[in-house]
Parts: sequence; C-alpha cells; structure tokens
Amino acid sequence: MTGRIVLLGATGGLGREVLKHILPLVDPADLIIASPSPSRVRAAWPDLPAQVAVREGDYTRPTTLPCAFASADILFLVSYPSIGRTERVVAHKAAIDAAKTAGVKRVVYTSLAFGEGKAA
Repeated sequence: MTGRIVLLGATGGLGREVLKHILPLVDPADLIIASPSPSRVRAAWPDLPAQVAVREGDYTRPTTLPCAFASADILFLVSYPSIGRTERVVAHKAAIDAAKTAGVKRVVYTSLAFGEGKAA
C-alpha cells in the first residue's frame, strides 16, 4: 500500500461504487472517508469496518477539509456534483488547496459524470 487514502464523496453514486471496490483492497485503517455528514456515511454503510475513519469534510465549507484530509497520502476526489462550472472549480480548488495544506502527496480526480451529451 502506498499510504492512507481519503475519499471525498463516498455517499454519492460514483463514490459509493469506489468505496465498494476499494474496501476489499485496503487495510481499513488506511482509509478515511470525508463527508459533510459522517453519520450519513455510517448509516449508508452499516457494515463499514470501525477502523475506517469517517471525518467531517465538506466542499461547501472549505475550513473542514484540512482536518478531514490530515494524515492522508492520497486524495480520491470525486467531482463536485454540479453542472455549474464556477461552482465546481471553486469546490475542487478548495479541496486541492486543503490537500496541499494537509500534506497529501497525490490527488486522484474523477471528472464530471453528467456531461452535456454533445458530440465533439
């Protein structure tokens, strides 16, 4: 393993799938879930191992992110769920800035999942 992973966005559609696939691959102590509502994560994942840290971390409240990302080496950043470009950019910048502050070494980013559907 290359270090602790923090997953931001584990209760949305894509984040739930990422968490489902990553749980068997990592030591639960090496996984952190950042969520605006930690209790919602535990409710959505009743069998989540107790060793998985669930911390408050919210795109819309950037001050919560550095603590949520503390001790993580990798940030798995699920794209902010908005089609508004400015809103997404602000949210992603806040997360990346917080990752830098927390000493995260690598960011894995998922792109927007609901594009305009226009052919190039």
